[in-house]
Formats: sequence, structure tokens, C-alpha cells
Amino acid sequence: MNLVFVRSWSDKDEGVVMTIALLLPQDRFGLVRRAAALEAGWTDAMLSAAVRRGELIRVAIGVYAIAGVDLDGPEGADRLYRLRSIATVSNARDGGATVLSHQSAAAVHGLPLLKPNRENIHVTSLTRGGGLIRGGRNVHGGHLDEAQIVDVDGIRVTDVVRTVVDVAEAGSFAQALTVFDAALRAGADRASLESELGRRRTKGAREARTAIVVADGRSASVGESWSRAQMIEDGLALPDLQVEHAVDGDTFVVDYEWHGRLMAEYDGLHKYGRLLRPGETTARAVIREKRREDRLRRATGLVMVRWYGPTWSATGSPRSCGNGSTDLPHLAPPCFNWTRLPELRQVGRIEAGRSEMRRVGRNEQPHEVTEREPRCRLRQRPRDASHCARPAGTI
Repeated sequence: MNLVFVRSWSDKDEGVVMTIALLLPQDRFGLVRRAAALEAGWTDAMLSAAVRRGELIRVAIGVYAIAGVDLDGPEGADRLYRLRSIATVSNARDGGATVLSHQSAAAVHGLPLLKPNRENIHVTSLTRGGGLIRGGRNVHGGHLDEAQIVDVDGIRVTDVVRTVVDVAEAGSFAQALTVFDAALRAGADRASLESELGRRRTKGAREARTAIVVADGRSASVGESWSRAQMIEDGLALPDLQVEHAVDGDTFVVDYEWHGRLMAEYDGLHKYGRLLRPGETTARAVIREKRREDRLRRATGLVMVRWYGPTWSATGSPRSCGNGSTDLPHLAPPCFNWTRLPELRQVGRIEAGRSEMRRVGRNEQPHEVTEREPRCRLRQRPRDASHCARPAGTI
């Protein structure tokens, strides 16, 4: 995408109107550098006017991104943060003393994160300095080997293993599980992740070591990892992931399955929006999914339960958590404690939740226990708690 500035003026003596078109130059990342723009005939006033009109987005001092639909929405926020990260580190005047790391390196590597904080750009210092936030940069200290630095399109960033462990160490259990799942899905070596994590001695590292035990590259999205983290936190028995079923010549994949007991799926609202088939309406997508579920239930004899998660803003805060009001009434909203659905409680529990995962990490078998009839509990009570009585398997 190129932005063209058209400038016109009149020559009173000649009685004509003259027009010139100035093309805005972009580098290989799609960024507009002030120096290059000035060489192309632009002025600072033109650049400022383009920012005010919403045509340009200032991502760093003297660096801009051209606004467009590709920078809208949650995925657009990820792309914009990646551009900000690249612009900030390539604009730094520290003689290469820092490299992109943590969440910023994850953005460059294309690793999806749960509730990422996009406020600052994260870098790690190659010197002993660190532990400060200045000019929109969060400078981390700590030892960094040259072997842990890779070049991505000319930008120096921490490698995938170091990046993933940095992110996991600084986050919650759910955030750590999400980034570990993403790394394994992208082909990272579990042993390398465990080795790097084993060198850490922080509280966050202890939490991350719990997450790496149950990390699974078959988890297909941030929402699926987030859901599994809720199951573990609440002590539910762990399901198998991405289970295939051949039904009358078609192959259907189920997100979660407790074999012989229950099927479950995290839908996410993207299934009925961004991932619609060409020309398909949301209503038709729901009907298609209903027919798919009916065929699965008839073929397996199992009940299917579903839920959706909150949508996240660019800053990583819940944009909305739902109160039972949704265009997709078959989905339990995220404020509802869906792990307390009676159908899910039938699959059994792993005693002690996350602490039990540490036993699994020591090659001990988790202990399943039965539970009395559960009560409907809400983390944040929606106005309508009728979800507690929703018939099993309805869509």
C-alpha cells in the first residue's frame, strides 16, 4: 500500500493550475522513515497532517505506518505492535547494545500470546544494565548468549526458545501454557524449553515449570490453550486434543474429548465471523455447525458442550466478557464458570489442580476422584444465570 500526497497550486501569471503527486516511500517492512520521506519531497507539515487525518500512524520517533484495514482488529493490533517493535529497535542509537526480546520478540517470531501487554517495546541489554523503562522501551537485564540471538529480516531478536521462556516466566499460568503450546505447535523442541527454564530461579519460573508439563502443540489457538488452563486450574481431568472422527466419508476434528464420556469445543466468535466461508452468513455458519455436531453425536453417542471466551483489546484487557447476551445462544459466555457445567464434571477431577501437575512432572500418575453434584458457580455473575439449566447437548 502506498500513500500519495497530491499538491496543487495556481500560477497567476500563466493562468494555469499545476499539480504534483508525491509518493510516500516505504522500507522492506512497510514503514515510512522521515528521512526518506523528506528526500521524496514531503515535509514535516505534510507528515503531521497525514497523521491527523488518520492516514499515517506514528509508531516511533520519525517512523510511521500507513493506516489500513490490515491494522484493524485484534490481528491488526498484533501487526501494528510488530511494526512498532521493529521501528523502535531499528531506530535505537545504542550501537546494537540491545536486542528485541520477550513479547516484542514473540511478535516478530509470530507467536500468538494470551492477553499481551502492548504498552512498551521489550528489549534485553547485552551489557549488565537493565531493569528500566524509558522512551517506551522496557529494557531487561540478565545474561544473554550470542547463540540465543537470531536475525529475522535484518532485526536482531532473541531466539524462539529464549523468547518463549522469557514470556512464560513473566506471565500467569494460563499465559505460560499458551506460549508453550504455540512454541510446540511451531516446532520448538520441548527438551530445549525445559533446559532453558531449568536455569531460571524466579517465582515466575516455578509457575512456568508447571505449565510446560502439560503444554501440548496440538492446541490450535490461544482460546483453546486458555480453556485448557481453566480446566487445569479447576482440577478437571485432562482431555485428548484434536480428535478426528470419520463420519460417512467426512472427517471431523473435535477440540477436546474425554474418550467414551464427552466432547467439547472452544468456538471463539471468530468461527462465526472471520472464518466464514465465502458468501456465507453467520446464520448459515451456525446451521452448518449444528448439522456437523448432530452427525458427530449420532456417530459417537457422546454429548457435545461448547463455550466461548472473552475478546481481548490491544492492551490485553478483556474487551467484553459477556453476560449471557449473544447472537450465538448455544455458547456459554466467558463470565460464566463453564468448567462447572454438570456435563464437564462427569469426566472426573484431577485432585489438587496445578499442584497435581507437578506430580505428573515427576512421572507420578494423577489421581482421579469423583465429586458430589456440583453447584452452579459464577466467577462474575451475569444477570441471567439460566445457563446453569441449559439442556445438555443443545446448540
